[in-house]
Amino acid sequence: IDGPSESQWFDDAYFWKAEEYYLLGKPEKAVSSYREFLSRFPESELRDQVYYNMAWAELKLGRFEDAIINFKKTVDTSEDENLVASSYCRIGDIYMDKLDYKTAQEYYDRVLKGYPENYYADYAQFQLAASFLKMNSPEAAAISFQSLILNYPRSNMLDKALFELGMVYFQQGKYELAAEQFKNLIEDCYNSTLLDKALYQLGSCSFNIGAYDKAEVIFKSLIQKGEDPRLTEISIYHLGRNYYQKGERQKSLKI
Repeated sequence: IDGPSESQWFDDAYFWKAEEYYLLGKPEKAVSSYREFLSRFPESELRDQVYYNMAWAELKLGRFEDAIINFKKTVDTSEDENLVASSYCRIGDIYMDKLDYKTAQEYYDRVLKGYPENYYADYAQFQLAASFLKMNSPEAAAISFQSLILNYPRSNMLDKALFELGMVYFQQGKYELAAEQFKNLIEDCYNSTLLDKALYQLGSCSFNIGAYDKAEVIFKSLIQKGEDPRLTEISIYHLGRNYYQKGERQKSLKI
């Protein structure tokens, strides 16, 4: 590409050259082009976006430390809070994958404290909760999931937060609290891919608190749907257990 370096067109052309390599699935060439861009246009207004996109290309190449460096450079050079918040989340995710949950939490916290209304804040809240689960800290995870549910009621991660919170309570033997989360998911997130799993867990909660008639209705509905073979199989098993607990042993034997 020939032309004056101060030209905005020249600036953009180099940027889109790198972008094209990335979109064509050539991250190594993309990284080289991004580096050339930064060498030619060190004060470009696109610099923060270049660092950000280069970090993603480094991720594609499995160069996680280089990705962290470039996400940090994005934070240092950008006034775009979406780029900053996203960069913090991506750094947190890298540390999550490295099983360094404490460091991951530091970056998710930066989003929640610095950009609580940002598009990425609910994601940071969910990942923070997930990190506590990884650290075997269910109480802290529950508080974090509750924060997401309370503070981000329109989040597209609401169903996942309700489900995970329900599972935390279920594993603690708090079946009524667990049932409340699964019920809320079913009622409020009617397009969720977790609906059948939530319904099954609601049936299990009902069984564990002795609401056998309700559990029977739920397990029968899942068996009738039959969309998930594994879920159908375990629903049949638990329907048999449910009949047994109700004293209907002949029915349990026929399952």
